[in-house]
Amino acid sequence: MLEEWQHSVSDDYSLTNALDRIGKLVLFLRKCLIVSFVDTNFDGLLEFTNRQILINKSLCTKNMGHRRSYAFPLLPDVHARLILTLGDVFAGRPSLHLAGLTFLPLLLASLRSALRVVAVAELLPAYRSQINAQSWIYITIGVFIPFLYLVNFVSSLLSRRIRWRGIRYELVSSQETRVLTAE
Repeated sequence: MLEEWQHSVSDDYSLTNALDRIGKLVLFLRKCLIVSFVDTNFDGLLEFTNRQILINKSLCTKNMGHRRSYAFPLLPDVHARLILTLGDVFAGRPSLHLAGLTFLPLLLASLRSALRVVAVAELLPAYRSQINAQSWIYITIGVFIPFLYLVNFVSSLLSRRIRWRGIRYELVSSQETRVLTAE
């Protein structure tokens, strides 16, 4: 693993790929769940999500199994339904069916997020009050994720550079990461 991690930008992807090559699985263990409350703004969120998508993209060339998760925004999704719905509304055509198809998945995403908040609060009772205080973020952000993901995807097409903990990197390939500057 030390050799695998030498030029990798993502220790968890590298470990997952190495385990996959030898036929081992990654398992979820409840006791390994780590609480991490982040105090950030929209710019910080955008930097983080752009970085995550670009890391995913750089690893797609090595592990084709991840290509589907990177190309997800190319599939017809909420973006296409929203455009079709707005087109029908502006043209004066019936649009309730498309509006339902557009916004029902977003509502379901919020409900799924609410269930996750409840589940995590149950798993981590010592943090229940903090989790509940921030639960509105987890519940509402699901509505905006398809749009944020589209922005991240476009950003990943325009650059191979990220900033992580004050250091700038260029993701040259799935096996090479170049350190550009330390800020």
